[in-house]
Amino acid sequence: MKTVKKWVVGVAVVASVVTALVLGAYAYGGGFQTLRVETVDVLPQTVAGLDYTGPYETVFPTLEKANVLLDSLNGPSGPGFSWYFDDPSAVAPEQCRGLYGRILQNSPDSARTAALLLAGLRTDTLPGGTALVVAYQAKNKLAFALGALRAYPLLTEAYQTSRRAAPIAVYEKYDQGTTYYTFVFGPDQTPQ
Repeated sequence: MKTVKKWVVGVAVVASVVTALVLGAYAYGGGFQTLRVETVDVLPQTVAGLDYTGPYETVFPTLEKANVLLDSLNGPSGPGFSWYFDDPSAVAPEQCRGLYGRILQNSPDSARTAALLLAGLRTDTLPGGTALVVAYQAKNKLAFALGALRAYPLLTEAYQTSRRAAPIAVYEKYDQGTTYYTFVFGPDQTPQ
């Protein structure tokens, strides 16, 4: 009987430790934040970055490389971004495409564009329009993962219940410890 008691106590202690670790990791990743979907108007933004094809969750090295290249050019650039071109629920992970880099503070002139291209970067324009946005305090890599897992279902539900067509752009903007998960809709995609 003493062996059974010790075993039960041991299991309870292990379960308590595991629960504490899981809750601690969830808190560390910002998992207890209250998230809201906001409807805002966003302006088109010029971006510079690197193309990537593969699972979206393995994009960090590409984003870091783009940041190093942009820093080496000493030009004015703003927050980081990840622009996703494919829906990972409809496209095989190894075929998902995106563009990763930074939002430029102003449109580059021809000399700056040439320097960006020479460095292996490309420029494009994030479309503007009405957007659904979820802001998430993301201060570590775990928070980036938890943020995506929590924000994208909220955004998907919000656009489906508003009876909009699929977004014309899906991107994340990384600005001073906050990730803005964003679905942009075209001008003809007003809710019905």
